[in-house]
Amino acid sequence: MARWTWGQVGLGAIGVAAAAFAAVFAASGVMSLGAAPAEIELAELPDRYTTVMLPSEGAPRKGKTEEGKVGRRAVAADAGEGAVATVIPPSPVGRGAFGVSVDGAVGSGAASGGAGTLGLGLGGRGGLGGGGVGIGGGSFASKAPARPSASDVATDPRSTFAVDVDTGSWTLVTHRLEAGAWPPPSLVRVEELINAQDYTYPLPTTGPLSVTLEGAPDPDDPARTLLAVALQTRAPAAHRKPVRLTLLVDVSGSMAAADRLPLAVRMLREMVTHLDPEDSVSIVTFAQGTQVWLEPTPATSIGRARIDTALAGLRSGGGTELGAGLRTAMDRARAAYVDGAENKVMLVSDGLANGGEATVGELSALVKARGRGGITLTTLGMGAGAVRDEVMERLADVGDGQYHVLSDERQARRILVDRLGGTLETVVADVKVQVTFDARTVRDHRLIGYANRAVADDRFRDDATDGGELGAGHAVTALYSVALVPGATGQLATVSVRGRPPGLETTAVEWETTLGAEHLVPTLGEASPSMRLAAVTAVFGARLREGPGADWAGLEALADAVVDPTVGSGAALLDAVHRAGDVARSLDAREPAQAAVLTTVEGSWR
Repeated sequence: MARWTWGQVGLGAIGVAAAAFAAVFAASGVMSLGAAPAEIELAELPDRYTTVMLPSEGAPRKGKTEEGKVGRRAVAADAGEGAVATVIPPSPVGRGAFGVSVDGAVGSGAASGGAGTLGLGLGGRGGLGGGGVGIGGGSFASKAPARPSASDVATDPRSTFAVDVDTGSWTLVTHRLEAGAWPPPSLVRVEELINAQDYTYPLPTTGPLSVTLEGAPDPDDPARTLLAVALQTRAPAAHRKPVRLTLLVDVSGSMAAADRLPLAVRMLREMVTHLDPEDSVSIVTFAQGTQVWLEPTPATSIGRARIDTALAGLRSGGGTELGAGLRTAMDRARAAYVDGAENKVMLVSDGLANGGEATVGELSALVKARGRGGITLTTLGMGAGAVRDEVMERLADVGDGQYHVLSDERQARRILVDRLGGTLETVVADVKVQVTFDARTVRDHRLIGYANRAVADDRFRDDATDGGELGAGHAVTALYSVALVPGATGQLATVSVRGRPPGLETTAVEWETTLGAEHLVPTLGEASPSMRLAAVTAVFGARLREGPGADWAGLEALADAVVDPTVGSGAALLDAVHRAGDVARSLDAREPAQAAVLTTVEGSWR
């Protein structure tokens, strides 16, 4: 039986007739897959589709979606005689390149998706409107980009990033594994997997946070060393500052599923019972339009009853004008702003948008313009099987908030009840970390994850440069894979952490400590339980991006040997690692065509 690997799944000669797909395209007025003019006016196409023009023979012309633009911009000119127009629905994450090739005029195509996109070949002689869609002769190519190269300490000794406590990637990845499907690499953000775990770092005794440093052999490369830089904030205060919370709730038709609006309403009602009387809640809803569902209401016993009644009355239906909802909610939060309080907007949505501002770039610009001046935006993605991850993650980043995916009551209760203090109370704002490696002891360094949170080294002390927010009880772990100078002793790196107290007119504070050879242990098994948990999670993320063909048996053996299931979230990590191994073996045992079709449907059409 042929073995398939991530990024190259041969579909053979399969052709799948899909009348439903054909109906969607025909109804949208998109031209057929038959012979097409050499040029096409993209503005006439529906916003949600990408069009690529290519010659009938030879390599396709390059086309790509712009950063933050979901499936709208692509090369479409001078494709040549007999060109074919292929229209591709947007993938769940619209970053990267679309590539399409067509075998002659029959349309038994193949597609290659870049990072964060799904490649899909569509074919069918006679066009989409007249003969259905053929999925055949192609490959599912959603291959992860190569691991970033290490930086030479002699020429680039510093690494700087903004902290991130988002956990959405963990929920999305484990949800897909539990369903027996493989997560696309675009969903695997390793820092979110690492920071979704529960660690046992020491709490700070003075000040808002503590810094824990540790090192051990890199389990992914025995010739290298793994260094951990961990931040831990203080526990939630018994009497925290009041919260002015604006709930922005998506009540569009796509939120009707049980794991979306019904779950959100149930858990928000439970959250309200844990608010303090000094807190207040307002509710803005959006679907085809927006509505101020509840004016700011104090969370007193009488007020809680009003809030509860308002939440219980939410119903779903209609379109999704996410941009209008964000505009209304943030403007209302600004009008209700109280200096010295936590002024937060909490977006509860699946992230889908089909009206007004709909692209990542447009929505991000809207949040950035209205969120300045002490208002933060936290996003809760509902429906792990369909949440528009790239939108919800990006909005939380530009809104100085957190991004979580709530897939079930357990996960929702973890964020909205058990960790409510960290969700609502900011302890340190605009947190950035800079690690300066010593060339006498370290040859090169590579930060694991945090690709979209990188900060230019010379902007570390520029307080106009945005950092991340840490809530009460939050832990942040960053791992570096480094090559040490043989026999190195003494200082390995200087770790600087910069942040400021929450509020509008506060001054940044900087903490500095050193990481030395004394922080290293000779084997991973001798490291602390938290270090072992983080290290195995990092390898788990790397293997997920490599795909089902990676060495899952080796990772399962490593996890069983070093992860303590009784400490932190060790049991959850062990379950995820073994589940991934089972899914990998199950996909490897299938016929390649079957595996490809299942993955394509999961990644593109849900």
